[in-house]
Amino acid sequence: MESVIAQRDVEVETNNELVPGNIQVFAPQLHTQERPKADYWGCRVAVNFGSYTRSREIFGEDSFQALLLALKMVPTEIEFSPAFRNGKLRLWGNPLTSTSEVFDWKPRGEA
Repeated sequence: MESVIAQRDVEVETNNELVPGNIQVFAPQLHTQERPKADYWGCRVAVNFGSYTRSREIFGEDSFQALLLALKMVPTEIEFSPAFRNGKLRLWGNPLTSTSEVFDWKPRGEA
């Protein structure tokens, strides 16, 4: 059973109303393969912004790597959402115009 280990609540402006949404990161889970013997870890990231939902599993050699890669994927998932691209995503009551500060990452090309 998957368990959410981190969640950030957001709001999406839809038809002049603010609709609750969220970003969730789930606990890494071990995947085992017998042939070839190749165990690996997966960490699921899910976004739910009103009518836009997306879920994907990010893989790593161990649970730590899977979790780190999943956390790094969160800003990308947000930035590809129509709500973000159209300026309709809100975090802590304010428009979310950049993911770099609130998700502690720098887009490619920034120092």
